[in-house]
Amino acid sequence: MLIKSIVKLFHCYIVFCSTRFSAIKPRQTWLKQFSNVAIVLIVFFLSSLIFAVPVKAAVSSCSSYINPVVANISTSPNLTFTVDNPSAQTIVWVKFTSPSSNFTVTSASATGWSVTTSSSTATFTSGSIAAQGSGLLTVATTIGSATGSESWTVAVSDSTDGSSATTCGGSTSITVVSTDESSPTLSDLTVSDISDTSAKISWTTNENTTSTVNYGKTIDYGSSTAISLGVSHSVTISGLTANTTYHFNIIYSDPAGNEEETGDNTFTTAKQTTTITKTETKTETKLVSPTPTPTPLPDRTPPLLSIATDLSIPYETAPEISGSTTDAKSAIARIEYSTDDGRIWAEVYTANVAVKSLPLSVSFKFTPSLSDDGNYNLKVRATDSSNNIGVSKTHTLIIDRLPPRVGGNFVFFGPQVLQADRYGSLVTLAGLDQRITLSAVGGPTTIDIVSEGDLDNKSKTQMFSLVKNPDNGLWVGTLAFSKDGLFQLKAKAIDGVGKKTQRNLNSVIVLSPGIVNSQETKKPIVGAKVTLFYQEPTSKVWMVWDAKPFGQTNPQYTKANGLYKLFVPSGMYYLKIEAKGFAALTTSLFRIDKPSPINSNFELKMGKFFKLGPFSITLPDFSTSRVPVRLSGPEIRKNERDLGLLDKEAPLFELLTTGGSTFDILKLRGRPSMITFVTTWSPPAVEQLSVLEKVAKDGSIRSVAVSTQESLSQLTMFQKRGGYTIPIVVDPDGTLVENYKLTSLPMHYFLDRYGVVKKVVSGVLNEAEIKDAIASIRKF
Repeated sequence: MLIKSIVKLFHCYIVFCSTRFSAIKPRQTWLKQFSNVAIVLIVFFLSSLIFAVPVKAAVSSCSSYINPVVANISTSPNLTFTVDNPSAQTIVWVKFTSPSSNFTVTSASATGWSVTTSSSTATFTSGSIAAQGSGLLTVATTIGSATGSESWTVAVSDSTDGSSATTCGGSTSITVVSTDESSPTLSDLTVSDISDTSAKISWTTNENTTSTVNYGKTIDYGSSTAISLGVSHSVTISGLTANTTYHFNIIYSDPAGNEEETGDNTFTTAKQTTTITKTETKTETKLVSPTPTPTPLPDRTPPLLSIATDLSIPYETAPEISGSTTDAKSAIARIEYSTDDGRIWAEVYTANVAVKSLPLSVSFKFTPSLSDDGNYNLKVRATDSSNNIGVSKTHTLIIDRLPPRVGGNFVFFGPQVLQADRYGSLVTLAGLDQRITLSAVGGPTTIDIVSEGDLDNKSKTQMFSLVKNPDNGLWVGTLAFSKDGLFQLKAKAIDGVGKKTQRNLNSVIVLSPGIVNSQETKKPIVGAKVTLFYQEPTSKVWMVWDAKPFGQTNPQYTKANGLYKLFVPSGMYYLKIEAKGFAALTTSLFRIDKPSPINSNFELKMGKFFKLGPFSITLPDFSTSRVPVRLSGPEIRKNERDLGLLDKEAPLFELLTTGGSTFDILKLRGRPSMITFVTTWSPPAVEQLSVLEKVAKDGSIRSVAVSTQESLSQLTMFQKRGGYTIPIVVDPDGTLVENYKLTSLPMHYFLDRYGVVKKVVSGVLNEAEIKDAIASIRKF
């Protein structure tokens, strides 16, 4: 209508002009022709303005991503492509091209699109991906037998015919691997660089895996960190609390999706370093007259130090350290050294103040007072007469005389010591944390305790990392068994030069916790209240057992699994179990002779009740019968403990004693005898020493006490403080630890008159038990 109106107006204008100027130019034919030509030109011009179609611009950019990124050979996966359109044009055409003949396109699909395919391509039309939008398109393929990584080509266009197509960037690479149904395996799990706030966890897998490390203060973890694809893995966990036990496990999977998970492992962070900050308050007095600049200027330059001894190599004994120090202006007044990174300093040189002219340069030599293997942080410092102090850089001095040797140990739960039974086995409950302390010589830098299940136990191996206590040199850590069964503890140690040792410690019987079930449904009861009552030995009064000093709670309330767990010291007890809707249950009295777990299972009867309108009233239960408590555990070996020593001659040794003499084991020949291994830092071993004192005074039994991995001076001082009189054989290098297969302390070896081992017993023995054991030996 607009065009017709404009043409009509223009035509009227021409007619008007022809009428107006007819007297001047009477040529009507010319005007008519001019009018027709003008109309055509105007119509063409207006049509081009109104109905013109703009020229299309190609899609400026796009990106595409493929999923999955790994596939097996000879499979038919659906490949999903995400196509992102960051440009200002709408994508209406998409084409996918396979990277090689190893991929055959079988079909394709996407909501709102039409698809045509060939063996190597899939073309999508009649759909759209809006500007600044994205779309998901699926291509079904069959993969051949070739392996390797290849990339698909993705092209897009804003034209329905695919003209001016743009090739997308992004990541369209897919890796084809051989069919893999085998799970990856994990090895060399270690925890190192343990400080008060961080720890480094390292491990190796037999193939490329991605991993997740879960960690926290309980077995529930709570924190995690992901590790990228690789074979050698490590992660440093930071932000930890000092002197705290942390639990962790690792979930790892290969590119084929085979996933495995370690058991629960633990490590304990170091104690927090105490920093003392000295604050000085200065009072300034302003003088009216300016203070003149002193002449000459005071010396504020510290001495320079150099160490000549090669400290890049390990030494069997402490080497002589030599070096020199120089000062440009002031005399050298004092030289000191430290082997613990500056905590304690020992003097090497002090200037003679009587000498008028003191040297500006001093050479020094000293031999550190070090007898134990280890990595020592060596520093030397020099002080000049102007009190300027120069300190050398920290050097690592490695003393490596012995391989790393793990000695005896003891395990405790709260204030309770877990004493091994006569077969050398410890008994505990799954899910409880217990601490282990052990000695070591040979300068280990890391010690890990690994628990391995027996042939009948398919539980996963667990690892518990220990940390060295800088105050006493002992190694401590936490054992936390996640499943019940019979386990063997192994100690793995590594020293500063990479030497590795491994040896067996105790076996551990891990019992499952107790459970409270419904007698009718046989299902666990949620919210059952389990209360333990204890009889006070002196007053004979019964009371609720105080569990807090032992790191437990009492009463306990069961969760969905119906479990409860208690580990109690010796005493007289009974239990009461209550639950809403059930009749209460009270056990008979039972006695615990040594720290032990309580894990009896109980079944509660549904309570009797009657309804009064909308109310249900439970009737009281007046039954007086009591249920016995059965402390159950897996069947274990009942034969004498055999460490490969029974019916064999006891390993020979000849060592010094605290009495100053030399003891030869051959002196025990001629009649039955006993060798007992003790130490000054294990409470059960110290308790055993008191018994050995009485046995020695009796004189009827030939026995000897041996302490391993402790020095003569340590033992002599201990004897004086404790008032012990029996001589103790000193084995500072721990050579007898491996020879006698030492595990927990104390440990006893009973020999016949020929020096042959007939019995090996762990734990504290009283006089009667020792005499009975000797009497049984006399029968051989």
